[in-house]
Amino acid sequence: MTRAYYGYSHWGAKTKVEHLEIRYPQFLSSILTEKTTNISTAETITNLTTQGVNTTTSNASTVLDLATVIKASQALSEEIQLDKLLSTLMQVVMENAGADKCALILVKGERLVLEAMETANQVTLVESMAVEESPDIPQSAINYVKRKSETLVINDITVETILGADPYFIRQQPRSLMCTPIMNQGQLIGLLYLENNLTTGAFSPDRLEILNLLTSQAAISIENAQVYSNLEEKVTERTAELAEAKQAADAANEAKSEFLSNMSHELRTPLNGILGYAQILKRDRNLSNKQIDGLTIIEQSGNHLLTLINDILDLSKIEARKLELYPSDLHFKSFLETVVAIIRMRALEKDILFQYNPEDNLPDGIKADEKRLRQVLLNLLGNAIKFTDHGQVTLRVSLIEQQETTSIIRFQVIDSGVGMSPEQLETIFQPFEQVGDTQRRSAGTGLGLAISKQLVELMGGQLMVTSELGKGSTFWSDIPFPVVKTVTKAQPEIVGQIKGYKGKTWQILVVDDQLENRLVLLNMLEPIGFDIVTAENGQQAVDIASELHPDLILTDLVMPVKTGFEVVNEIRKIPEIKDIPIIAVSASVLDMDQNKSKRVGCQAFLSKPINQNKLLALLGQYLPIEWVYEPIDDIGLSKNGTISGETAAIIPPPPEEMEILYELAMLGSMKKIRDRAIFLEHLHENYRPFANKLKDLADGFQEEEILTLVESYMN
Repeated sequence: MTRAYYGYSHWGAKTKVEHLEIRYPQFLSSILTEKTTNISTAETITNLTTQGVNTTTSNASTVLDLATVIKASQALSEEIQLDKLLSTLMQVVMENAGADKCALILVKGERLVLEAMETANQVTLVESMAVEESPDIPQSAINYVKRKSETLVINDITVETILGADPYFIRQQPRSLMCTPIMNQGQLIGLLYLENNLTTGAFSPDRLEILNLLTSQAAISIENAQVYSNLEEKVTERTAELAEAKQAADAANEAKSEFLSNMSHELRTPLNGILGYAQILKRDRNLSNKQIDGLTIIEQSGNHLLTLINDILDLSKIEARKLELYPSDLHFKSFLETVVAIIRMRALEKDILFQYNPEDNLPDGIKADEKRLRQVLLNLLGNAIKFTDHGQVTLRVSLIEQQETTSIIRFQVIDSGVGMSPEQLETIFQPFEQVGDTQRRSAGTGLGLAISKQLVELMGGQLMVTSELGKGSTFWSDIPFPVVKTVTKAQPEIVGQIKGYKGKTWQILVVDDQLENRLVLLNMLEPIGFDIVTAENGQQAVDIASELHPDLILTDLVMPVKTGFEVVNEIRKIPEIKDIPIIAVSASVLDMDQNKSKRVGCQAFLSKPINQNKLLALLGQYLPIEWVYEPIDDIGLSKNGTISGETAAIIPPPPEEMEILYELAMLGSMKKIRDRAIFLEHLHENYRPFANKLKDLADGFQEEEILTLVESYMN
């Protein structure tokens, strides 16, 4: 019996140990005597007797089962949905307290509310029943603990106490009980009531110590669960449609996703104004170099913040398993060329070599999510360039296996950069993990690789990496794509600066409840020649559209009076204006909003902050517009590459400076050409016009034009 007793104690089976102590005291007398001696100096207990309240407190020396406590605390901390948390709490308490009945009471306003009760291993969640209305709880004990905010323990209820007159004790006659407050940041948020119907002194000091630890964790978990519960209620009140989704989804992830989505919407609204006006102001040809540099910094900073917002949202969707791929037919080689063009510019700016080595047997067409595949490649290539100061970055794309309807394609990104240690390789795909020095870390979000890894896995591949510190890294992945036989080449985006269009004046109705958003669209489109009419709510938009019959409508989705969804739905029912092209312009990043906008009748969706080139491309798609671009002469060169009349009066720098510029132009070093142009500005004010032309061309990565300009003046 002694060996069994010590075995159960070693395994942490406290309930079994207590059962042996009660049933076989004659065989365990020596152990119980020693245990009683040890516990006598470790009591933390309040005894209520007819003589009054006697309290003794001393430092506990009982050895707790820390593994059990940690496991129970983790179980509580992992729950965020209130009803599941309460159920878990009740089970944990019953397992560790040796009670026959357990009741959880929460403070709501000025009331004590019974939320859950367990008897005989049966959990019952009560719908906010006031404590005074429940016949299953002693009111005197609950009121005492509420008033004193301290633990009450009665070892033997058969002894006459000052609470003995409570009708519950007379009726139920439990042997022992305990009631303890649940505190958070000094505030009473609930009470835990326990009783044992068979044993006196059931709630010993070691159990009391365990319960104190568990109630501390429970207090934090309950508070967090209530915060999330309140957030869910607010979202449900605002959007009835989200209520159905919330009922089917996990409450914690849903609350997190909705919170991030709302924050994104709020951040995108001011960003729309910042980035919108940066684009508008940069169109002004009369700006000084200092002003252009300032606007560039504003635009770059805004785009960096936008990237961070998008990355956090993507990571949140991935964690909640809500990120989906939307494959479409893709002209593969054209797609790769657009990615390469972007990365080549970044490499030129940093003066490193970029090589692109596609194989000849790549399929012409594949079915893939173009946005997500581009995101993965740009993340990997961007990181490679960021962490490479000398040498080169290489993109290799090859066909690994050709099946009947599927091609397995390998993407390899190889760099000669700083590389990574084995320790860094173990954590590189975790969110917010970055390598390199402080300057490099500040240039990114630390989310790119984590998101890329998850996206590659969604596509059916695995993102792998090999690296050696100081010698570079190689990232690669083999991804299967369905092959499509006939795919048209993707249309290029608008290139160059549009200054107007030919033909009639097109009228556009801009609908947005935020004044700054209406002004951004007004100042983007009015200088090009559009007639802009604005509306500040949904009902006003319907009235104006019915009266003026505009040629196209740009509408926000979340607005007062009537939402953008309601506006589109109503316009589509009016015969005279039902065919007007409508483009949704919204800060919402929820896929469901984008899909819904198309279902109700929008031709396209444009996210905020608004990119002017994308906006003009959509207008050109849905209106028969012939754009007028800035002539090439405006940047200092005619169509045949000679110096235009406008630049004939420009004074070139000395021949030795032209030789330096020629060498830099041959190398294609845009950054060094721009730095040299700034040097020429300070060398003499007469060279400022020439330097301005040079910087404009370098900012646009116009290699051939720079070379032509330099050669023309050298000749």
